[in-house]
Amino acid sequence: GESAGVVTKIGKGVTDISPGDRVMMLGGGLIEHVNVRSTGLWRIPDNFPFEKAAAVPVNYGTTWFALHQRGDIQPGETLLVTGAAGGTGSAAIQLGKAAGAVVIAIAGGSEKKRKAEELGSSFVVDYKANENWHKELFPVIGRKGYDIVVDNVGKPTWSRSIKLAGMGGRIVTVGNTKGPIAETDIRYLFAKQLSILG
Repeated sequence: GESAGVVTKIGKGVTDISPGDRVMMLGGGLIEHVNVRSTGLWRIPDNFPFEKAAAVPVNYGTTWFALHQRGDIQPGETLLVTGAAGGTGSAAIQLGKAAGAVVIAIAGGSEKKRKAEELGSSFVVDYKANENWHKELFPVIGRKGYDIVVDNVGKPTWSRSIKLAGMGGRIVTVGNTKGPIAETDIRYLFAKQLSILG
């Protein structure tokens, strides 16, 4: 769904892109040449590797929208990220920090935990190492809970994500990599005045 490369030709009326430009784009992938619309194409700096650029449009575009347009993230807020070593999870850590939030992460396994730490999470819990992983997260921020929770996992983290959200918190669901059927205890929604945003 996304790729990167060098522009070889442009169509009529295209003025913001030129042949020879290094670009990332929506579309293409696993193909030598591809036709794409210029509206889904962005120039990249010479020192930005194609491999990294190809991960930007969907993962970072989706996550920026989730944090800013839906979650209304503000400097100084606390952000909890599930699936922290995946595409949108990695982006959420970086974009959350760039927005001035304190980022806490949930990852599965020691390697993924290390990756989330390297990306800048202030604290990372390995949910595979402790079935009561959510209890490790309360002391980190106190009982007030998290301002924003970005949940891209689904069933395994959903109910606990809601419990970890603070008063007036926002839970932004960005996907369901581990199962779409997740039950919601609505008592938490009205008791804590939570918002669930897609």
